[in-house]
Amino acid sequence: MFLYLGVMPELATLLDQLIETTPPADDPTGRATFDALDTWRLIRNLADHQIVTHAAQLDELGVAQKAGSTTKKLLIESGHAPAAAQRTMRSVDALPGLPALSRHAADGRLSSEIVDAIVRGMNQIEKCCADGGSDDDRSRYEIELIAQALSGATPTEVLKHGRAIANILADTADTGVPAADD
Repeated sequence: MFLYLGVMPELATLLDQLIETTPPADDPTGRATFDALDTWRLIRNLADHQIVTHAAQLDELGVAQKAGSTTKKLLIESGHAPAAAQRTMRSVDALPGLPALSRHAADGRLSSEIVDAIVRGMNQIEKCCADGGSDDDRSRYEIELIAQALSGATPTEVLKHGRAIANILADTADTGVPAADD
């Protein structure tokens, strides 16, 4: 698609350092290993969010479109699993309109699976509200789903909660997608 010029030098250096990382050797209680594992979780979440922000920039620049392709296909061709590419593109499309979720994802506290569940939940809510609801309502639902995620809910539970909100809204509205008909 375009000439590969390599990664940014500071990322390549960081990658080399991360590759050399091993679990703590002298850790009889497992505490240091557990702490390291938690840091790795944050790094993974942060890396997933950076993939979304970089994919968003490529999408905005029209890199794939100029070659007659899509950003999703570009991600797959560059080694991302199709499901991960789909999840990434859902986030690329949704995060600009979900500022609270964007902030929480940017610090690595939320996994890409949780971010995707919130995005999908918000999409369900929007489908059931033909007018899209007010900005305040949208913000309230976004924060409610984030709170659900931060409380320890699984992605499935977060999505289920988003669908429950959507069904309640569909039951009370005369327009939009009928409850549980999504």
